[in-house]
Amino acid sequence: MGDAGNPVIMELPGGSLTATPVFFDSTTVGAAALPGPIGDVAIDASGNIWAANYLKAGQGVSELVKGTGGYTGVNYPLTILGGSLTYDIAIDGAGNPWVLVKQSTAQVFCVVPMNSSGAYLASTTGGANGCLGSATLKAQMGGGFSIDSSGNLWMVNEAAVSVFEVVGAAVPVTTPHIGYARPLS
Repeated sequence: MGDAGNPVIMELPGGSLTATPVFFDSTTVGAAALPGPIGDVAIDASGNIWAANYLKAGQGVSELVKGTGGYTGVNYPLTILGGSLTYDIAIDGAGNPWVLVKQSTAQVFCVVPMNSSGAYLASTTGGANGCLGSATLKAQMGGGFSIDSSGNLWMVNEAAVSVFEVVGAAVPVTTPHIGYARPLS
């Protein structure tokens, strides 16, 4: 879990709510990683943790790389789209992160794909100003997004109280991201 108020990620070992949590912050994973509060996290097939660095424009995405001695961190600043804010992140079936960003200059949300090496695969000159999808998909989105088992991107548009689907944009995932944790009762 990410902490929207601090640059900290928490892991509950063994999937138990009663286990002692493990905390990752810039002191444990390297000063470059986790430069600000965390919007959302996603785990890739190698066990690496990808985090959307929330609140400060341009901080982009951090990757906590799992190694034999624990995790080390790498930060990928978001230099495209005028240093946009990152909110949410999902991993597709090929291990590529997809990031929900808010363009600081245009005040709209959009999805930017990355590759598994941390390179953003969009630019301010390509397509819809570096964003995936049409201008309609860019209009005030902001609730989050997921990738399903067909490679479709599902995105929430809070302003229009609706959900958008971009068919087949990502590589299909075996187990789709199912949303946020809910109480066990």
